[in-house]
Amino acid sequence: MSSDFKEGEEGAENYFEHFLEKDPLGIIREEEVQKIVPNTYLHSGMYDFEAGPANKREIAKARFTYLWEKGEDGKWKILHHHSFVKPKQ
Repeated sequence: MSSDFKEGEEGAENYFEHFLEKDPLGIIREEEVQKIVPNTYLHSGMYDFEAGPANKREIAKARFTYLWEKGEDGKWKILHHHSFVKPKQ
């Protein structure tokens, strides 16, 4: 949950390290997976996640997009990620 643009592998790692410190719990509400080329998929949808200290957890409803690639080693990697917290109505 950052408004900063993160670039490259180092930026992505930094983002997820700080995000994981908030002990997030996510639930995908809607999703679609599209094959781009063999072993590369676009995964998008809506999710809700809780984050923050135990006594002050907040639920954020957000849109998400991940571009996944399965490497020759069989491990999935995130090539690109974007999420956007929906405005409160």
